[in-house]
Amino acid sequence: MVFNNSRNLLYCSWYCSAIYFLGIIIQKKTDIDFKYTLFFIGLILAIINLINIQSINLIAFSQVILSWIVMTVIFIIIGKFWDLFTLSSYDGKINLSIISAHLFDASSTFIAVDYYGYFEQHVLPGSIYNLSGTAITMFPLKIIVICISLYIIDKYVDDEILSGTLKLAIFILGLAPGVRNFLSLAIGT
Repeated sequence: MVFNNSRNLLYCSWYCSAIYFLGIIIQKKTDIDFKYTLFFIGLILAIINLINIQSINLIAFSQVILSWIVMTVIFIIIGKFWDLFTLSSYDGKINLSIISAHLFDASSTFIAVDYYGYFEQHVLPGSIYNLSGTAITMFPLKIIVICISLYIIDKYVDDEILSGTLKLAIFILGLAPGVRNFLSLAIGT
């Protein structure tokens, strides 16, 4: 683990702070928003790491991306009929990105469990997989829970800050494990 001692954590904090302040200095001198500086420094570091990956399982990569695209397109079509996911409103676009993040998690989990011998660590989805014999049940499970959550937030939460915070948390809870699963599967770890 990278942060196995406090010295590594301290170095990482210094490094992140230095990049942040570099972005602020560049913004003051050139009028370039510091967020772009942070993004491009992060992108360069990510590209360096991606170049050093020895092998990528392109079949698994393609399977996850294809199943995710198919499911997301279905929700784009649903958005034409259901205001919760319509592309003509800001909330609809946010909700579509949230369900898309969770569909990415479901896609990576489904492909990993059903085709590559991975297993579900959580009790409820694992039990559902064992009962059904397939991890494709992750899709309806995610869709039901996320749609209900988004509907409740849109209908009953009036405070925009609270609503945005809840939606951000739901988005992260879908995207983070999805990316982790996807990278583990694609890199073969």
